[in-house]
Amino acid sequence: MRVFISYSTKDESTAMRLKDGLSKKGVEPYVASERKQPGRHLSSKIKEAIRSSDAVVAVLTERGVSSPWVNQEMGYAEGKVVIIPLVKRGVRPPAFLQGREYLTLNMSRLDKNIEDIVSFLRKPERTTLPKTETTRNQFEVLIDDILEIPIGGYAQTTLNVAKGDRVTGYLREEDGYDFDWYILDEKNLVKFSEDENFHASRSDEAVSTSRIRWKVPKGGPWYLVMAIYRKSIVRTVEVVLRRESLGE
Repeated sequence: MRVFISYSTKDESTAMRLKDGLSKKGVEPYVASERKQPGRHLSSKIKEAIRSSDAVVAVLTERGVSSPWVNQEMGYAEGKVVIIPLVKRGVRPPAFLQGREYLTLNMSRLDKNIEDIVSFLRKPERTTLPKTETTRNQFEVLIDDILEIPIGGYAQTTLNVAKGDRVTGYLREEDGYDFDWYILDEKNLVKFSEDENFHASRSDEAVSTSRIRWKVPKGGPWYLVMAIYRKSIVRTVEVVLRRESLGE
C-alpha cells in the first residue's frame, strides 16, 4: 500500500514524522524530495507518483493551505485517488475541501493520526474518515490538461460552466516562462481575436503561475484564453481547474 505525502517545505519535519510512522505500519510513503530523478520534469514525476498511490495525505497547516505545490497536488489527485486531508486545528481548508471529511492534525499525538490513516486505508471500502462533517459542496474536475500557446498567438478552451458556479485552480507554465490569460464571454472573445478592445471577467498578464478563483456571472458561453504576443518561444501550460456548485 502506497501513500503520497503532500506538504509545504516548511512542514518537512511533520512530513518526515508521518513518513517514518507510516513505514513502521507497513505503508510505503512517497516523499517527492527523497525520490530524485535527475533530468525528469518535476510535474510528470509528481503526477505519476500520485496516480500510482492508494491515497494522498495532505498536511494542511497555515503554510500547507497557502502552498501552490500542495494545492496543485491535491487538485491533480482529486477524482483519481483518495485524498486524506490532515488539517491543523483552526486552519480553514481550501475551498474545494470545505465541508468534506478530514482528520485533525495533532502535533503532540501524531501517532494517533498515523493509526487513523492506516485504519482508513485498510478498510475494504474507503468511504468515511474518523472525523466527519456534512458535505455541502459538489465538486467536479473542469480541466486537467496541458495546452500549448503558439508563438505570437493564443490558445483557447471552452469552460463548461453556468451562472453561480465557482471555479478554482491554477495555470502553470512548465518552464517558468510568462504568458497572459483571460476568461472571456463569446462577445469579448470575438473582440479579442479581432484585436479590438475587450473586457475580461478574470485575467492576469505576464505570469508564469497563476491561481484562479472565479464565480461565474450571467452571460457566456465562457472561454479561457492564453496568449503570448511578441514572444519567440512556445509556452506549455498546465491547466487544472475545478468547478464547485453549492448543494442544497
